[in-house]
Amino acid sequence: MFDVLGIAPTAQATAIRRAYAAALKRIDQQADRVGFERLRAAYEGALRWAAAQPAGVEPGAVTAGASDAGAGTADAATVDVGSRATPPGPVAAVAPVIPYVGFSPPQPVQRVVPRQSEGEAGRNALRRRSRAVGQWVVELMRTPPAQLPAQWRRLAADPDLQHLEATAQLSDALLRALAAEPDGRLALYQLAADRFGWEQLTPSSQETPQQQWVQLVMSQRETLQHCKRGTRRRHEQVIARMLRTPEPGWRLARKLDPYVRPLCTRLGAWLTLQVPRQVQDNWLAAAQSAPGRARVLGGGWAVLRRGWWIFVILNALYQVFMKPDVQRPAPPPALPQAAPPQYRYLPPAASPQGAPGQRLPGPPPGAAPSALRSGMAPATPVSGMPHA
Repeated sequence: MFDVLGIAPTAQATAIRRAYAAALKRIDQQADRVGFERLRAAYEGALRWAAAQPAGVEPGAVTAGASDAGAGTADAATVDVGSRATPPGPVAAVAPVIPYVGFSPPQPVQRVVPRQSEGEAGRNALRRRSRAVGQWVVELMRTPPAQLPAQWRRLAADPDLQHLEATAQLSDALLRALAAEPDGRLALYQLAADRFGWEQLTPSSQETPQQQWVQLVMSQRETLQHCKRGTRRRHEQVIARMLRTPEPGWRLARKLDPYVRPLCTRLGAWLTLQVPRQVQDNWLAAAQSAPGRARVLGGGWAVLRRGWWIFVILNALYQVFMKPDVQRPAPPPALPQAAPPQYRYLPPAASPQGAPGQRLPGPPPGAAPSALRSGMAPATPVSGMPHA
């Protein structure tokens, strides 16, 4: 154990502690965990051994020179415990001094581990980190969204991932896996982006393909968020319907095709994080498998529904510029009304002919009207008769 500490055997606890502190600075506690455990065991064993030694006696200072323990005397030159010299004189009977025999308490059995160099220990630690990172990436990609928080807590407690290099290595490996297979892993992407800060990276000219994929996802998500509220709600409903119906019929696919196709072509990266690619292909194939009659009618209805205002404008322009003017027929001229016949009244005695009191017709048509009263003779004279 003193070989591990790098000092000679000593009963001084201060020297043991100094040696332990110096040896502790020479190893990496996280990378070389086995070496640290060996050093700690040697330190504790050395302290126990030093505590079991008699006070004031150093190992090696006491030599077992008296081979015959039955002799009643002891050679002062051979046995010297560092006591003061006694003055000459009569020597009383002194009990024989028992020479010190090295004794140490039984140590626990330890597995002997070959000592590794610093380079070999670092390589072993790097291999352990790489293996742990690969295993955790596979586990996270297989974990359902509801169990991701618990799985992430177990990942954070893994001792092989406590190093800063392990965190950066896990971030890169998980980003590569998500960029290659993002099908329906929106929850994992959001959790990892918050933990590793993927979306806080500033765009640069030396971006990796994975970072470019993150920028594309962010831009498409912002495009959807900037749409009108009704359009955004309609897209969310279509995405939920696609998840509920992975294999739709041609009628449903044809009905929602005006929304599904723009999502697949314009927001493909963001949509794939929510809807797997296989489901998207099923919807597009179902829309294409519709009969020709349905496609023609659906296309015409889509044109009418989207471009009805075009027909309104064209009709207005035709009415204003292209339609010929229609001349209304002139009303027929008014027919001349015949003047009502005028009568004059002659007294019976003055009637030139006829019976007394006979009415004679008035002047012929076209004659000057007379202002005669009803039953009165006109002002024009009658032949053979004076004015009345």
